[in-house]
Amino acid sequence: MNVMSYLERTRDSHLRARDYKELVREYYDTVTPFYHKGWGEYFHFAPFAGRETVRQALEAQQLLLAQKASIRRSDRVLDVGCGIGGPGRNIARRTGAHVTGVTISPTQVKTAQGLIRRQGLQERCQVLLGDAMHLDFPDDSFDVVLAIESACHMPDKAAFYAECARVLRPGGRMTGWDWIRTGGAALDEAGCNEAICAYFALPSLSTLDQIADHLRAAGLLVLEVEDLAPHSAPTRPWWDSLQHQLRSPLTRVASRLSRTLGMMQTSGELLVRGGQSGVFSPLGLFVADKPGKG
Repeated sequence: MNVMSYLERTRDSHLRARDYKELVREYYDTVTPFYHKGWGEYFHFAPFAGRETVRQALEAQQLLLAQKASIRRSDRVLDVGCGIGGPGRNIARRTGAHVTGVTISPTQVKTAQGLIRRQGLQERCQVLLGDAMHLDFPDDSFDVVLAIESACHMPDKAAFYAECARVLRPGGRMTGWDWIRTGGAALDEAGCNEAICAYFALPSLSTLDQIADHLRAAGLLVLEVEDLAPHSAPTRPWWDSLQHQLRSPLTRVASRLSRTLGMMQTSGELLVRGGQSGVFSPLGLFVADKPGKG
């Protein structure tokens, strides 16, 4: 990826929406190897309960989601915007459910398929290339739909939730969490959220109220919407591990030697700044049911 060209295009919110497929694919095809090396299998955030490891916190967050979704062994689960499929594999191992992941990045599909084979999960997991705005599945295909920090990439949030509702069976449940605007626009005097959108190729960020409205417009019964960021331990906010990583001497040196790593350093600092200033959270939880019986 030509970082300068990418950032020039993503500065324009109109282009971020119009060209979302190209920009999101380009971003994740480029950063996925670095994410995988630095973060492991899980490309998301979680609140910290205390002194647990980062992996323990992330897996606890995934299991919370499985509990919110009431996932059973017989369920067919769709993980929309699945990254390299780490949360889906963990949920499949813990529940016995069959999990299908969808990502727009060919690099992520290839990496995920390799991990599925190495972990012996071919019978319970698959990851497919696809656009979450136009899912290639029939109506009522899944018992559960998960969206973990992925809806923020969608150019038309209402249409995205409607598409997820379409493939969810009557009586099924959609749940996940997403990057959200918090604290009101007046607090964001430095334009932190717009800068986050530009670096991460996000057409826009929603509020919790907007997410609830989109779910209702999609015909879903909203059970819960909540920012989980305040649930993190007071001495260990959700950005704690990211901040430590960004401050390490090795990370700082690497960011000066590579434009891609430099971009990732700056974008990570923006996330920390947004969390510290109270204008951004990556932990906007939602839970909603599709009326009817499957």
